[in-house]
Amino acid sequence: MIGANREAVTRALARLRESGALNVRRRYIHVEDIETLKRATEDDFFREA
Repeated sequence: MIGANREAVTRALARLRESGALNVRRRYIHVEDIETLKRATEDDFFREA
């Protein structure tokens, strides 16, 4: 468990999809751009919206 509600996870996944970092297909998360995904963990990626 990560302690996040469904709405927060949905928003985070949407932001990562929009950035091109990942894609969700058939209930699997596919990393499309590892550098963008790394950047999302290192800075204010989610606060820029």
